[in-house]
Amino acid sequence: MFYAEDVAYALSLIRDHVPTELIVRPGVVHGFEPLAPSSALTERSIADRIAYFRWILASDPADR
Repeated sequence: MFYAEDVAYALSLIRDHVPTELIVRPGVVHGFEPLAPSSALTERSIADRIAYFRWILASDPADR
């Protein structure tokens, strides 16, 4: 159920032209990062989020 709600929410943001990226990480539970803070998957998840925020902060809103 959580997955379906997340996908529906992401799609509604996309329809409203909100810069949105949905990344699905199969096999992990919600809030997995604190449970395995040094795992490769957590490191990738954090790196993806940082890259997205950098993109948002560096880009012109008209280009999004």
